[in-house]
Amino acid sequence: MPKKRNCKRTSEERTIHEKAVALRKMSDQQLVDYVNNQYTSGLDAGKHEVKPQPAWESPQHITEQILLALSLNVKGIGPTLIAKMKPVIQKNYG
Repeated sequence: MPKKRNCKRTSEERTIHEKAVALRKMSDQQLVDYVNNQYTSGLDAGKHEVKPQPAWESPQHITEQILLALSLNVKGIGPTLIAKMKPVIQKNYG
């Protein structure tokens, strides 16, 4: 695949290219520091955005809703299948 000429790149492509070149020129220690910095800043930003979970989205409520949906008169889903699914649902959602 031939190289894309610089004159045919958009300004966004040029800035991405410049960032990639700067990353390739970094030493191992600089790369490790950069990745750690990006990770911790993203982790800190995520901590600030965490919102409390409403009660209706609790794992127990989700489990109850799934079991209720399964217990409706759906052909092929009986008490035996619900009994088999209950531990799986509780493991994943509660």
